[in-house]
Amino acid sequence: MTQVIVGFLIAATVGLTGIGGGSFTTPALVLLVGLPAAEAVGTALVFAAVLRVIAAPFYLVRRLVNGKYLRLLLLGAIPGLLVGTWFLRLMHQRSWNPA
Repeated sequence: MTQVIVGFLIAATVGLTGIGGGSFTTPALVLLVGLPAAEAVGTALVFAAVLRVIAAPFYLVRRLVNGKYLRLLLLGAIPGLLVGTWFLRLMHQRSWNPA
């Protein structure tokens, strides 16, 4: 039940502010649920992606997306994401596990 409440609170925050998917979900999964850090990151990433897939069309329909800046952000984000996931794979899970 804790996970459902945490999921609701995080989704409400993401819907309101556009932030929180990773910054709230990953620590909550590690500290409240006890997931290993790498698994918490993966779970939080997919959780945030699903939330955004649902929310994005509403912003597109309202014309609240700036296409120029979206493309520019993606130019940096895609290589950054690849580097970040590569580093995560190199890190040993125990070094991230607070237990």
